[in-house]
Amino acid sequence: MTLSIAHEADQLRILRDGRPLTNYRFAAAFFKPHFWPVIGPLGDPVTRAFPNTADAPDEMHDHPHHRGLHFTHGEVAYPGEPFTDFWAEDAGIKQGRILHRAFDAGPNCNGAEATFGAVNDWLTPDGKRMLTERAHWRITDLGGGATAFALRSALSPVHRSISFLDTKEGSFAIRVATSMDEQKDETGPRSKDPRGVISNSLGKAGEKECWGRPADWVDYTGLVNGRKVGVAMFDHPDNRPRAKWHVRGYGLFAANPFGSRCFNPEHPAAELKLDPGQTLTLRYGLLVHPGDAGKERIAHHHADFVRTWS
Repeated sequence: MTLSIAHEADQLRILRDGRPLTNYRFAAAFFKPHFWPVIGPLGDPVTRAFPNTADAPDEMHDHPHHRGLHFTHGEVAYPGEPFTDFWAEDAGIKQGRILHRAFDAGPNCNGAEATFGAVNDWLTPDGKRMLTERAHWRITDLGGGATAFALRSALSPVHRSISFLDTKEGSFAIRVATSMDEQKDETGPRSKDPRGVISNSLGKAGEKECWGRPADWVDYTGLVNGRKVGVAMFDHPDNRPRAKWHVRGYGLFAANPFGSRCFNPEHPAAELKLDPGQTLTLRYGLLVHPGDAGKERIAHHHADFVRTWS
């Protein structure tokens, strides 16, 4: 399979053998750049359509800030000042925005691989630059319908020290298709069986065993249009801090390096401070796979991600 990119005014359309694979959407109207939809191995989206499609049928219409695949965080603050919220889209006077400024690399395609680098400004509610992010993305067709995404995000404060605060609302995140959700409801879109399955690298399964826990990877597998597909998310061992997992039965799936007490009240509160001139670099991966990939196969893909993405 060959990947190609159509560079449009407010998005990159990423194609696999001429057919849509995903769009990187960076219009200023959005609160954050994001990939949507992400097409799975059998031709159907593994991402929820809402809110980008407002009237999407057979879906849950909660949490309108869960847009496709993205990177952000819920509480970023100057010392001693109220935090700015880059996670939500209805935070009022705390509402931040991640604004695409430019591409500083590519976009480039080489056979089964596409890469690009984007410079993003993390803006306070009054429009001041709080952080500069240099986000480098790689998308790879792995054959057999599987696709791998890799992100390297380098975050640097502008002018003043900043802190990433302890909240569950973050950070490298995707909202999966409602039909994949683990949660079972009496009525509505989540009333049909079978439901999705959450599992992690430690052999744990289900939201209760995986939420808020550290792990090298977490997998979310379920049905889309009656066919089994999955999404596995990877943390990188060089990340400091390492991720804990904000993974929910209702379909939110996120690696969060900044949460601590928010996940376990017995843990100390976390705060990661960056001074001007310092840079925090974080690396994450995403594998979109057919069927139930199994622990050994996902571990193999995680090892490839670690080996090839520094």
